[in-house]
Amino acid sequence: PARAPRATEPGPNYGFLSLDLGTNGTTQVVQDTIIGPWDQFTGELISFSEPEMPFGFSYGLSYYAPIGSLFYWSAALTLANYEYYDPVFYYLWSDTYAALFGIGAMLQIGGLQLFAGGRLGYMLNVLEFDDGSTIDYGGLPFGVEVGVAWRAFSGGALILRLSWQTATLTASGYYDQKYGELGIMMGAAWTL
Repeated sequence: PARAPRATEPGPNYGFLSLDLGTNGTTQVVQDTIIGPWDQFTGELISFSEPEMPFGFSYGLSYYAPIGSLFYWSAALTLANYEYYDPVFYYLWSDTYAALFGIGAMLQIGGLQLFAGGRLGYMLNVLEFDDGSTIDYGGLPFGVEVGVAWRAFSGGALILRLSWQTATLTASGYYDQKYGELGIMMGAAWTL
């Protein structure tokens, strides 16, 4: 009698180094202790409206390394560019730089490597107004990510990642800023 084919075992988790491109949305709320929190982009008090969430491009370099058969650690450098135009008030540009470190779980299912974990690090949010003035906010963000890696070709993989992070950022002489970010990124990766 013919023997049934043996079930294929998933291979060991693999690490990867990826170049990433995507889009992020951000909310930036100034924590004014006198009149109350207001939207960095519109200037409107949060008590009267929800904060605006402009979207912009994001770029990054990410490294993921498995720890044993289930866990991973990661490191990433990212840049997100936002632009907001209010026809009455001003242009506002926001460049957000981040160095992030993460740890989480990684699992292969049917040729796909799934991962999910937490991230924290350091973030610098540089605001530039149309009059040329700037404000540099800095702080320690924390957040989560979920994603999938597909080993699409020999020595390489395609990556899809969703992330969310938040931080309270500070700048000398200014009220603190409550920063939030939601993003989706795709990457081309070298497997390790």
